[in-house]
Amino acid sequence: MNHRATDASIESLVSSLIAHEQALRQLLLFHRERHTPDALPDILLQGQCDSLSEWADVLCHGGGRDIFYYLHEFLIRRDQMQQHMPAYELLMKGTPQRVLDAGCGIGQTVSMLAERWPAVYTAMEPNLVARRLARIATRSIDSVEVVAGNVEKLDFPDASFDRIHCRNVLQYTNSPRALAEMARCLAPGGRLYLKVAGWRFYAAGLRRVVVRPKLPAVFLNAFPLLNGMLCLVTGRPLGFARPGGRFQEHFICHLFLRRLGHDMGLQLIYEDCTSGLPTPTSVWEKLG
Repeated sequence: MNHRATDASIESLVSSLIAHEQALRQLLLFHRERHTPDALPDILLQGQCDSLSEWADVLCHGGGRDIFYYLHEFLIRRDQMQQHMPAYELLMKGTPQRVLDAGCGIGQTVSMLAERWPAVYTAMEPNLVARRLARIATRSIDSVEVVAGNVEKLDFPDASFDRIHCRNVLQYTNSPRALAEMARCLAPGGRLYLKVAGWRFYAAGLRRVVVRPKLPAVFLNAFPLLNGMLCLVTGRPLGFARPGGRFQEHFICHLFLRRLGHDMGLQLIYEDCTSGLPTPTSVWEKLG
């Protein structure tokens, strides 16, 4: 199979999986169980072992773990969007013309927004594999353009967008810098949706891994907790270079976010963190 044919088969398979949610859930279950048909609870899935193995092989050839990660995120985000519809209703209230999805993943949220609220959408994603999948997921939606970009340095003029959506991205960035960039690109009266990882998110992860501690897993949950506390004191997260980009992950609490938003001319109009959510949601409006 040549490279071009492989690319075509990957695009065809991903398009089919995104269009048929049940098939995608079956594949992800099969992959999670390490391709062991006997571990699958459904006898019908066991009977599909050959086809599921073929699908998994094709996707592994196209991007390996990254593709499976983003396909899993596709389902999670679509499910969670329904749970947080009041925030989306408030975000998109009115008649926005220009919308940015900053860190769009594989386009799961922007595709649902575009289906519900007509506007011109820019879906920005730094990861090459995710960006490629996002173009497949939004291929049939003329109002969505998928572009490369970094939320810490947005390549757009001031006041370019009426709405900005940013879901579970801020905690991986230099959050003050990223929030300042989004505020700059937001038009006066425009609205910003944020979903971030709070301390409960990493505390839950740390509790899971300390039972059978492995140093990398402990570090990946403990560092963001410590870095978040440092961020509260100093106003910015600690970071260090690593292959593939800078590691500066940190939890973001609502007090820190409120302080940043106030400094950048953003007014909080909705917040859902009272129920102890590990990833609280907020909507902000830029003052004129």
